Amino acid sequence: MADPDTASDPRDAGNWTGADWKRWSERQGMATDMPAGRWTTGDMRQAGAAFRTPGTVGNARSDPVPAAVAARTTVGSPDPDLAAFGKIFMRSSSGALVCSGTVVKDPARPGRSNLVWTAAHCLHEGKGGRPMRDVVFVPAFDGNAATETAMHPLGTWPAARSVVSPQWVAEGAQRGGPVSQFDFGVLRVVPPAGASSLEETVGAALDVGFNVPRDRIPAPSVFGYPAGAPFDGTRLQVCRSPLRATRLSFDVSRPTMLAVGCTMTGGSSGGGWVTDLPGRGRILVSNTSIGPTPAQWLAGPALGTEALRAFQFLGGTLPTR
Repeated sequence: MADPDTASDPRDAGNWTGADWKRWSERQGMATDMPAGRWTTGDMRQAGAAFRTPGTVGNARSDPVPAAVAARTTVGSPDPDLAAFGKIFMRSSSGALVCSGTVVKDPARPGRSNLVWTAAHCLHEGKGGRPMRDVVFVPAFDGNAATETAMHPLGTWPAARSVVSPQWVAEGAQRGGPVSQFDFGVLRVVPPAGASSLEETVGAALDVGFNVPRDRIPAPSVFGYPAGAPFDGTRLQVCRSPLRATRLSFDVSRPTMLAVGCTMTGGSSGGGWVTDLPGRGRILVSNTSIGPTPAQWLAGPALGTEALRAFQFLGGTLPTR
C-alpha cells in the first residue's frame, strides 16, 4: 500500500484506512475547520461557472458520444427530491465560482445528514493548487427571486470540512483527462443559527450508490445549475436521459466514466446524477465532471471504492485501522 505521507502516486487510496485519509487530508489542508466568508447577493450573482472541458477522448473502451438531450427547468416539477439539490459557491485563486451539489444521506446520522456530494474541482484546484475557500451550499437556490431571503429560502450552509480524491489533488487540471474518473468530492456543512440538520431542513437526501455496474444503472436524470449561455444559473435544470449511460474513457487502466446526452453548461459541475435502482429506490450514481463546448453531453465518474472510502472518511464511518 502506498504511504499517504510520501507517495507521489496516490492510486492506492481505495485501500487507505481512516488514519491514512486523516493524515493525507490534514496535509492538504482539507481536514481542518473551513472558515466561511460572507456572500452577498451581488457576490452570488457575479460568481463565474466552474467547468472542465474534455481533452482527447476515445479509445477501445469508449462508446460513441450520446445524442444531445435538452436541459429543462425543474419549475413545476412534481419530483419530491428537488429540495436535495442546490448551488455551491466558493472562492478560488482566480475568483468566485459556482457549482452544483446534492444532499446525501449520512449513515452515521440517519435522517440528520449534513453531507453534500459534488465534484472534486468544486472543492480543490487540483495539481499545484489549494482547497477552495469560503465554500457554501445553498439548497433550493432561486436566482430569479425578488429578495435575498427568497433567493435562498432554506438558508446558506457554510462548509465545515471537505474531502476529494487524492488522484484529483495529484493530477487535477483545467482540461478533462484520466483524472476525471476521480472528480468527486464530499463536504460537510454547518447548520446556520437556529437550524436543525441540512436533511431535516430541506426534507430530502439521497443514498449514494457505490460500485454499481454501469449496465445495471437505468437511465439517469442529471440535475444542476448551468450558468454558461444560454443558461444564467438562476434555476435548477434537469436532463432526463431516455437511455442508459454510455462509456467514456481516457485511460484503459482506469474505470470508464459515465456519459449521457445533456446540454447543460458551466455551473452544472458537481450536479447529481439520479436513477431508480431496482431494490434500492432513488440513488445518486455520479456527478457532473466534464462536458464539451458546444454542449451536447456530460460525463461523470463511476463511483468506486475510492469514492466510498472518501465518503466514509468524511462521514466518520471508515475504521481507523
